[in-house]
Amino acid sequence: MVKVGLTIKNGSKVFKPKKGDMIIFDGKDWYVTTKDDIFAEYQEKVNAKLQEVQRELQELRQYKGEVASQIAKMGTLIKDFIKSQGE
Repeated sequence: MVKVGLTIKNGSKVFKPKKGDMIIFDGKDWYVTTKDDIFAEYQEKVNAKLQEVQRELQELRQYKGEVASQIAKMGTLIKDFIKSQGE
């Protein structure tokens, strides 16, 4: 038989748990929290990443627009150059 002892922050919740309480190890310490808090933290991180992706997509759209504009200008310049060489 193996006995395990844990030092847990918020230890009072371990002895009087409520529905949704969870014991979590964060890589350093054990603590008691609720699943709602965990999901809220997860949702914040997901929302932050989603905003970052949306920002990057907007920057990509602007970049593509600038490149398309430059290509159109180059096409016009080349067309004008070819016309001027033919005359």
